[in-house]
Amino acid sequence: MCEVTSKEQEFRCHYELDQRPRNDLVRLNQTAYRLIQTALGDTYNVRLGDDELPDPVEVYLLYISALIHGAADAVLTLILHNLGREARIIERQIFEYSARADYYAKRPEEAKRYLISSPFREKQILDELGYDKDTDRYREVELTCNEFSTRWPGAASYREPTLRNILGPKDDQRITALYAFYYRVHSQMAHATIAGLGGVFREEGIDFDGRQENPNISLEAVTRFVLTFLSLLNEHLRIDITRQLDVLKNGLHVIQANPSVIPQAPQSE
Repeated sequence: MCEVTSKEQEFRCHYELDQRPRNDLVRLNQTAYRLIQTALGDTYNVRLGDDELPDPVEVYLLYISALIHGAADAVLTLILHNLGREARIIERQIFEYSARADYYAKRPEEAKRYLISSPFREKQILDELGYDKDTDRYREVELTCNEFSTRWPGAASYREPTLRNILGPKDDQRITALYAFYYRVHSQMAHATIAGLGGVFREEGIDFDGRQENPNISLEAVTRFVLTFLSLLNEHLRIDITRQLDVLKNGLHVIQANPSVIPQAPQSE
């Protein structure tokens, strides 16, 4: 477990790390999500359009870059610290981040509608929080909303499509299965519902050991989502990571072609 020592006031980790994840997959996973940050560097100058707005696709992809980078790091950390159940919840988020990034990257006009609607969403949150309307932040957001309402009358009414609609037609069984496997199952955990959580309630009682039977399944999935997102960055931003991407994709193919036998997780005492 992790603790703060009373004397030195520093964090110390006493976890016995899970040794079952494949070393080659862990290295590939870490190299992939770290490439997001190294490819973009410390600064990235977003282009301005004729409407004086920043390029909406670039803005969205940069925003998602930070979210996916942090979430992928968290998944790996949780898995190694025997918290596979929690890792799957964040894996669900990476799947959604990647899918939404793909959706908006391929639809610049839709990305623009999302961008110009963002001040209205922030204002709604500030109102719900009971923010003081005399603060600089509130006045700035309100001023932006008034300006955008004049320039783009429909901006305030824009609503993001649901993830299921983003993925494709609802009568496509293949997409439905994909959505169920990578999002719906993990959502059962996030929403604290009992459906589909046979791994929590066992004959012996409640199972607090949330380790996955095969942690490499999540690591491989996250690596694929990250590589998909890196391909979007390579295509839509002014960077060139083609060579690094090819190396990472080939590495994943080799791993997938040589699956390893996963030892059973030791039982909690």
